[in-house]
Amino acid sequence: MPINILVTEDESIVRKDIERCLGNLGYNVVASADNGEEAINMAMKHKPDLALMDIMIKGDMNGIAAAEEIKRNMDIPVVFLTAYADESTLSEAKLAEPHGYILKPLKVVDIQTTIEMAMHKHGKEQELRQQTDFLRSQAHHKAEAKIIFVKKRSPLIRKKHRNLTQIE
Repeated sequence: MPINILVTEDESIVRKDIERCLGNLGYNVVASADNGEEAINMAMKHKPDLALMDIMIKGDMNGIAAAEEIKRNMDIPVVFLTAYADESTLSEAKLAEPHGYILKPLKVVDIQTTIEMAMHKHGKEQELRQQTDFLRSQAHHKAEAKIIFVKKRSPLIRKKHRNLTQIE
């Protein structure tokens, strides 16, 4: 199943080149935008798996502000694309907690590697949130005080205390 991507880039030639590159890599570009407001609307409409976001885009909202809004409301991982590597831009970008940061000019290998790592990291974050939520919900059930949880590889396994010797 291909990864669905939203591309936000205000230079149309660069945007088309990114879209072509993503298609060649087997990704599905579900929408594109050239400003922050449009990026947010496209993210809400298409619910992509990941957003590639240029930092300096048209409009009143830069890519960092748009990324924060997308991440906060839709939990979509964001990878920044930018020609700016200065400390000020980097510091501001860090606050949005992106899943990646790719410097222009873009290289195909950087795009693919960063997307794959971002998707993997996001999946692990979701897994951890689910486990945390599950453990919190179980903490409220004091009647089940003889229950323990064992983490075997990735999933949590629930075991009653009297059956502990049966855990393999």
